Amino acid sequence: MKKFLKVTADTNDADYVTKFTEISEADLVIILPLIRAIKDFKPYKVKKKDNMGGYEWTHSHNFPDSQYRREDLGEQSVYEIYEDVGEKVIDIFTQKYCPYGENGIHTIESISLYEVVNEEILL
Repeated sequence: MKKFLKVTADTNDADYVTKFTEISEADLVIILPLIRAIKDFKPYKVKKKDNMGGYEWTHSHNFPDSQYRREDLGEQSVYEIYEDVGEKVIDIFTQKYCPYGENGIHTIESISLYEVVNEEILL
């Protein structure tokens, strides 16, 4: 029986990209801690100082990547947010299973696992 992972992500203002990829049992076991961590993500606040004194900013993106990561506002990288999971796990998920928009993504909206019993190639 084949297994597939379907990951849907937000790229910008509700522009979604989806990737549907066959996944091995070994990879699934490896990335499950990251999936749980993404599911448990809570927005966080950052206090920044600037020429005007400072401000507080709340970040709600659970997977800020590429151009959608707001470093100027103190937004953490994916590696910082999920440092307990480990860089290797994040790399496997990002390189094999995570969709990527034209300029990256900022939020994983959903992850689904499909077990395919039968497949018929129609064309």
